[in-house]
Amino acid sequence: MLKRWLKKDRAGILPLITLPVFLMIIFCNIFGGRYIEHIALGVADLDHSSLSRAIVESFASHPGFDLQLYEDAEEALRQDVYTKKISVGLVLPAGLAQGVQRRSGVKALVFVDGTNMLTGTTAQGYVTAIMSSLNSKFQQETLLHSGVPAQMAGQRLQGFTFGERVLFDPQMSYLMYLFYLMIPFLIQQFYTAYHALPLFVREREAGTLTWRNKFLYFRLGMAWLVIFVSTVTVLFLAAVIFHMAVPSGLLRYLVLLFSFLFALTAEAWAISFLATSRNVRFFIEVYVVIAVVFLLTAGATWPEYMIPAWLRYFIGCIWPYMHLALPYKALIIKDLGWSALAPYIGKCLIFGSGWLLIGSVLCWRQGRSKSRRDAASSACL
Repeated sequence: MLKRWLKKDRAGILPLITLPVFLMIIFCNIFGGRYIEHIALGVADLDHSSLSRAIVESFASHPGFDLQLYEDAEEALRQDVYTKKISVGLVLPAGLAQGVQRRSGVKALVFVDGTNMLTGTTAQGYVTAIMSSLNSKFQQETLLHSGVPAQMAGQRLQGFTFGERVLFDPQMSYLMYLFYLMIPFLIQQFYTAYHALPLFVREREAGTLTWRNKFLYFRLGMAWLVIFVSTVTVLFLAAVIFHMAVPSGLLRYLVLLFSFLFALTAEAWAISFLATSRNVRFFIEVYVVIAVVFLLTAGATWPEYMIPAWLRYFIGCIWPYMHLALPYKALIIKDLGWSALAPYIGKCLIFGSGWLLIGSVLCWRQGRSKSRRDAASSACL
């Protein structure tokens, strides 16, 4: 049976083995930098004071920025951002030093290229951190120059403070954000579109798509096993080579993954009654195209609670990725326990059961139509 399976499903199984490895190599090398650094910076120092030079030096020495050019006018710097010569422009207006001494509220200006959300928000964070540090320093120097003792000046500036702890992914890297979301997405795409759906269509047209077809169960089970082994292998390789997180509870990982594959299999089985060997490619193409849209609305790249309730319900009824993306990532990074995973496993099982029911109805209707056609043909004869 194993030899027969390899002969029939080799072409469909191969992507399920190679794609996770390919994903790891590409993503980990592209997004391997834990921080976004060396953002192109331009400066227009119109004050030419020791204060403005200190500010420029603070930006130039920060690892997040790469000081690439100087300009003599604000408009020239704005144009540099517009033409994408730089991503961030810092304008230090004339009279900045005097304004700081007199506390007249003079302001520096920062242009940020917002066309790239990731670079833009990161640059804003760097600017805020640098300016906050400089502002505290300048205020302390002002108090010292006014005769306030150093200890008292520090106490006055301390005021209300807060501490923060970023849990699970302290570096908040883009690699950690994307890597664990793309694995189940690619599983859904290739398992459903290129393995399960064509398999069910072929079996149905051959007359072997029945509940008693043990070899069909074996083929599906082997595909599930291959996906489990390949993804776990890739996760452990990524941990060894790129210091990524790995699932510590393999049984929980297995149950969550298999509940997802059950949902995918049930949906593919139901869709197969609408397709034929002639038009199955059309169904595959539609499935792949809409995947990009639903990836953006499945709670993975945009918070699920921000999506309208009716749309969440609609997507949850046709797109099993929505029920797995976030818990899959949380299981690996946070090591979720059974109680936290149970609702998501239940959603996948309910999804699969619903599509099994839909498939059963389609199967019954198709069988009934065939019986009528056969009866009509017999009557004609």
